[in-house]
Amino acid sequence: KVEVVDAVVAHGQPRHGGKIHRGRHTAHEVEDCVRILSQLERVYQGPLMPGIENAQLESYRNKFQNKVLDVLTEGSRIIYSKGNRYVALHFAGFAFGQNIAREDVCYLYMFIQKELGHYTGAINTYVECRGALVDEYGIDAPRRLDALYEEIIKEVS
Repeated sequence: KVEVVDAVVAHGQPRHGGKIHRGRHTAHEVEDCVRILSQLERVYQGPLMPGIENAQLESYRNKFQNKVLDVLTEGSRIIYSKGNRYVALHFAGFAFGQNIAREDVCYLYMFIQKELGHYTGAINTYVECRGALVDEYGIDAPRRLDALYEEIIKEVS
């Protein structure tokens, strides 16, 4: 598992600050991205060594999961940027399923759902993420999630 994630991170693209950019990647890069994310989805089985608790392992477990989510999120952005919206939706949804409380994952998943007209899904994603943020961290949703949610509500009203 670790080798696949490390390989993707080593060949990954720079982060784009949460914005989805069109036209920045070649078709070959997008094909590679789909192939790599498909492989990652097949091999990733969730947190490393669940049930074994110690500080060092917990630290590595969190770093590893964050790498996986970084790769899935950036890969979804790249795929989306070339118009493969449903494929991007699939991988963004997979990332969201791994951690519903991570803001960048939630934002991307909501954004793609909104762009595809999946308003109910986007609203449900927001509600799940917001609930997880409150339950896990005692915080409300970040402003940009609220703004996207409000944008979705305006579109469906």
